[in-house]
Amino acid sequence: MATKVGNIVPEDITLLRVNILNINIRTSKEYMDNPVKHEGMEMKTGSDIALNTTENACRVRLFFVFDAVNDKKEETGLKAEIGLEYHFKVREINRFVDKDQRLGLSVAASLMNISYSTSRGIILEKTQNTFFHGIILPVVDSTKLLPHVE
Repeated sequence: MATKVGNIVPEDITLLRVNILNINIRTSKEYMDNPVKHEGMEMKTGSDIALNTTENACRVRLFFVFDAVNDKKEETGLKAEIGLEYHFKVREINRFVDKDQRLGLSVAASLMNISYSTSRGIILEKTQNTFFHGIILPVVDSTKLLPHVE
């Protein structure tokens, strides 16, 4: 018998597809003229979740904006905008959907955890040979990335 995590059995989730929506790395002329090593990164995130209960499907979109900063926390002119999309099948997804057609916290957090951790590898690989020298996403509480939590 499979082990439950919260009220979801992990084997009930299948990641079907990952799409890169956009990767845009912008480097200002000033930065290109003087590409100094940045001291840190400001990161902003956004997300969107869509359900198709007829198909037992869920789509998660994650959006990231990274601004490289110097030791004074000033932007350096190096910016990345990345959008990723994940398509999942969840066995009997209706068990986790409330009357307002929102996904319950345990399954939403599970899908967000999978999406965010997969994003970590994609973003690292896609930014490796840029002035960012590979962006490593921080460990975060995935429930804070959810567009709405019940």
